[in-house]
Amino acid sequence: MADLPYEANKFTSLNGPASGTLPVSMSRLVRAAMSVGATPIAMGGHPRPLIELLWRGAMVQASLQETSGHWYKAPAYKFLDPSEKTAVSYFLGMTQAKISCELLLGVPHLIHLDSVLQLLGAPTRTSRPDLVGYDAFSRQFSISVEAKGRSGGWFDNIIDKAKDQARLMPAVVGPKSNVCVASLAYFGSRGRWEAYLEDPPKSNSQIDDIQPSTLLVGYYRPLVAAMFEAGISESERSDAEVVTNLPGLDAKLGLPEPIVRALADIPRTGFVAPAQVEVAGSQLIEEVGELFGRAEMANELHHPDAEVSEVSDEPRDPWEPVRQIDAEDPTTSVGLDGVRVTLGPSWFRDRQL
Repeated sequence: MADLPYEANKFTSLNGPASGTLPVSMSRLVRAAMSVGATPIAMGGHPRPLIELLWRGAMVQASLQETSGHWYKAPAYKFLDPSEKTAVSYFLGMTQAKISCELLLGVPHLIHLDSVLQLLGAPTRTSRPDLVGYDAFSRQFSISVEAKGRSGGWFDNIIDKAKDQARLMPAVVGPKSNVCVASLAYFGSRGRWEAYLEDPPKSNSQIDDIQPSTLLVGYYRPLVAAMFEAGISESERSDAEVVTNLPGLDAKLGLPEPIVRALADIPRTGFVAPAQVEVAGSQLIEEVGELFGRAEMANELHHPDAEVSEVSDEPRDPWEPVRQIDAEDPTTSVGLDGVRVTLGPSWFRDRQL
């Protein structure tokens, strides 16, 4: 298992110290890649949920490799031309934002803001953050995230731009957000993949309300659609979880059975009638609330009341339970959103060009 060095500035509360390392196994990395920025309903086009999910998993496998307990660029990444590196770096930035927001802020659901604006009938070409997140405690999509990815180091102007974009959208639903996140994924002076996060000052802009139920349907629908397209593994299905084998990827994807059941009658792609969204969304809100509740009781999710502590004042590793779980089974990662990814043996062989 590898560590992701991070620094988080100007947050009033975090699910851990202000700097340190986050445990990031390959299975956690792949799970984040597969689920971040899922496209909500009514976005048009011809989505291909299974192919897109497989592409996401393959992309992180091809781009990063674990060496000496950290993540570094894989040879395939190094050989990309500059324009290709730009695209891959952006995707890795989104993936890292998902990991850090889940572990540090208790926000596992991140969705593209452009998709939200389309749902609201309010597309815009103005500067805006990349993602909005579902806050476990407010039960609202009220956290905005601007994710940047760099193929090298970083400069102050990069994070300044991310801060400017993150603060442009303080709330999508309900009360204004208490948290905006400027997230930068970069390769530091030692070549390690590292994270920098900052909570910039907020603006006073406001976007019309959209119900969390709608966005939860949008978040989970591509995952459920991919599972049905790949085929449900009846031998591994249980009352608690539905599992599918992902073709060509040597991996399995699992979701809580109530989430799959809530979306079983929803069209896999295209338009969804508002009445269907309301019914399925209400079921998802209930199940997600139970997921968060179980995580809180298991001490995997902490209410953001405690002040941020500095790493030097925090001798105990707050991620020790996660590290122990990953050490016992590095092949599997389960998120606060209930998404489970299990990787097969081919993921852990030495990769050669």
